[in-house]
Amino acid sequence: MNFYNKFLKLCMEAGESPSAVAEKAGLSRSQVTRWKNGKGMTDASALKIAEYFGVDAGSLLQDDSPIIYLGGEADDELLEFEEELEIMKEEPATRSLLRSSKGLTAEQVKAVSEIIKQMRRGTIDDT
Repeated sequence: MNFYNKFLKLCMEAGESPSAVAEKAGLSRSQVTRWKNGKGMTDASALKIAEYFGVDAGSLLQDDSPIIYLGGEADDELLEFEEELEIMKEEPATRSLLRSSKGLTAEQVKAVSEIIKQMRRGTIDDT
């Protein structure tokens, strides 16, 4: 299930419209339309929605589709990331890393991401 469907389910359970929830969470109504159309979900927006409903942001961002959009509008960097992700999915170690990240909180995902960035820059020992 993607973010938008999870968001709709939470709204229905709360008896509120998606647009009303977005506004109460400090987001614009137009963002709901973007999510509905498959556009990106930012970490900041996911955190606001998660806080509003009292749920884990990481669980909202988990998606059954092969690519999870965490950014806003598609740009060259995002498209490059998607291409890299498609290639990396074929590597067993990368698939294992992606699977093991399921269920992590947004803070945990951010921490793991920072460690990986440091390893890529060579500023952390990866042994």
